[in-house]
Amino acid sequence: MRLFIGAKLADVHIEALLVAQRVLQANSQRLSLTKPENLHLTLHFLGELDQADVLLAQEVMMRAKFPAKDKLTGSIAGYGSFKRNDGELIFAKLDASEGCYVMLEQIYKGLKKNNLPLPDRPWLPHITLARRTHLLVPLEDLAAELPVTEEPVELQNIILFKSEFTDNGMRYTPILRRV
Repeated sequence: MRLFIGAKLADVHIEALLVAQRVLQANSQRLSLTKPENLHLTLHFLGELDQADVLLAQEVMMRAKFPAKDKLTGSIAGYGSFKRNDGELIFAKLDASEGCYVMLEQIYKGLKKNNLPLPDRPWLPHITLARRTHLLVPLEDLAAELPVTEEPVELQNIILFKSEFTDNGMRYTPILRRV
């Protein structure tokens, strides 16, 4: 089963991200937008796990000591991209609170203790907006049109997701919710 740990975003984040997607779509010759129901903050991608490791991942999530919910906040601070062979991956940068980093460290400790996959690079708090993007203008030229959120907003849930490729695109199914 292909799994990742993510955070459900607040409505104010989703609204801003949908505006950003419309701006990207209007300024692209090609792109593949992330479906609104799939917009999330990825905390850690676990990859393909067998059933025994899925159970361990659930246990890690249940045992992790998270900060209070009001300490798990973020604001959309800007936008960026990763170059890919098939175009750019465009993302919103999330300015995550210290509580998010504390929570992530708790998750990492549990993963390490149970020999589950750990990240091979530092966490970059971001929300993927579009893949395979071919912009008509540089992303920097769109900065004034892409919304940011001034005040930090609470993340809604921390979720262990199952990720599946389907004929209708990606499907993310919550396996376990926290917070």
